[in-house]
Amino acid sequence: DVSRVERVAPALVDDVAPARVEDASRVEHVAPRPSRREFVAACALATSLAATSPAAAFGGDMAMRYVPVAGDVAAKPSLAYSAVERRYGLRFVEYLARLLLTYDPASKRWWDAARREASGAATSNARARRRLDSYGAFVASVELSLARAYMSDDAKLFDALKAKVLPRTVAGRRQLALLGALAAEPLAATNAAVVDAQNGTVVAVKVEAHGSGYGAAPPSVKLKNYKARFDDAKPPVFKATTTPTGRLASVKLTSGGAGYDGAPSVIAPKPPLGGVAARLIAVVENGSVARIVVEDGGFGYDPKGSSTVTIAPPDRGGAQATATVRWDYVVS
Repeated sequence: DVSRVERVAPALVDDVAPARVEDASRVEHVAPRPSRREFVAACALATSLAATSPAAAFGGDMAMRYVPVAGDVAAKPSLAYSAVERRYGLRFVEYLARLLLTYDPASKRWWDAARREASGAATSNARARRRLDSYGAFVASVELSLARAYMSDDAKLFDALKAKVLPRTVAGRRQLALLGALAAEPLAATNAAVVDAQNGTVVAVKVEAHGSGYGAAPPSVKLKNYKARFDDAKPPVFKATTTPTGRLASVKLTSGGAGYDGAPSVIAPKPPLGGVAARLIAVVENGSVARIVVEDGGFGYDPKGSSTVTIAPPDRGGAQATATVRWDYVVS
């Protein structure tokens, strides 16, 4: 049994069931006004207007929703608007209206219809005036939405915009942070919006364990448990750097030779002055050197120096084994 209804921005009142305007005995009918202030003044006088169909009241616009008027707004609309302007400010309200007209499908449809209607005016000034009237009416409807649902819970407002209006992109989150910065009073949700607007860029990586046994070619690096916060998010790309330790990491056989009866002696490359030579042991299988074991990697080697390992030849005939060293690097 609705006696009065109001028009509100649909993206902000999805949790409110639309009123059955066809059963209403009276509706708020606001004629286009040149400014939001005059629009608000007209709202205060709406109770004296005769019942009008919603299509006639708002130019055939059925994209906007009609919901029961909140008690405080119905009794003193001007006081409700004043409260919104004290808490949020007109700059906040207008920026919110622009966000809705840009990102909210229902609001965009309404605005497109208003622009088409304005295009039928005879002169450019008349067309601009109609567009301004429509825009002022929309801004007032946004302010009315704030008055009826979000005066004490700005976090709820910001959550609704994130979930229902703004795109899940860095740009969308930044729009929310900009909106909060325009509020007349500090909003608790603004701090969270600013943090949320950060694009999550990795600026540095701390190496907790440098490892060992790496080669001169750096290893690949991937971020584990990567979770995208935005639809346009991209995973970070890392490139590791390595530093030589001056030690010998391993020995690569280039030829196992043949004719060995036992393990031959293996001489590591000579380190620069002050260094300690590595100790290497050959393992022979089926007359050939199968592998070289690094017993001690030594110290003080320069990777740019000689990398040749000298393996003694077989005692009787056969072929001498050959090998090269692989220097030790750590991730730096």
